[in-house]
Amino acid sequence: RHLEAVGLKAGIGPVDPEALLGPMRQDKKVKNGRITLILARDIGRAFITRDVEPETLRGFLAEEAKALAAPSRAH
Repeated sequence: RHLEAVGLKAGIGPVDPEALLGPMRQDKKVKNGRITLILARDIGRAFITRDVEPETLRGFLAEEAKALAAPSRAH
């Protein structure tokens, strides 16, 4: 709310998941066409996986982009 109150953007605007996936597909860690993800189970407990299906990743990115684009509703 504070950013909006002083006239600054509080969201990042629309993000196309394909615009994010394109560069991710070009990453040097891609193996056999599979995007390598480093994910966190907990603080200090990360793991590496290539088992995330492209549609799952696309859906996740779409949901996160939608959430980030929406102005904060916290009070």
